[in-house]
Amino acid sequence: MGTYYGSGRTNNEAEMFAARDCIAVLAKLSKRMPQLQLPIRVFGDSQLIIRFLTKQYKNPTKHTMYWALHEIWELEKHLKSPIAYRNIPRELNTVADNMCHKALEAKETVTFHNGEIPPDAPPNQLNDVY
Repeated sequence: MGTYYGSGRTNNEAEMFAARDCIAVLAKLSKRMPQLQLPIRVFGDSQLIIRFLTKQYKNPTKHTMYWALHEIWELEKHLKSPIAYRNIPRELNTVADNMCHKALEAKETVTFHNGEIPPDAPPNQLNDVY
């Protein structure tokens, strides 16, 4: 899914909100399925956001990002599995980047049903072991 977070948002805000939404879904799944305890890997192509999430950087100065980050840390407490954040180069994250651009162009959330990659999306260049 590519989510549109409204006009006037920076790319960093959108990436932080997307991370928050991702962790919120994982927290709900963890609550519904407590027996599911697999390691969680979250990939992002924004080195800045990954460094905030891993606490390598102190709190962001932008108010909206600050609150989203703290929401993420609160949600992480409800996860039963360890979580690891990993930065990947944007050029290796072409499918997700393409979906986000579609949402931005449409100015609305774009959903791809059943998790299927759209036929016009560029090939994923991230190998399985990454």
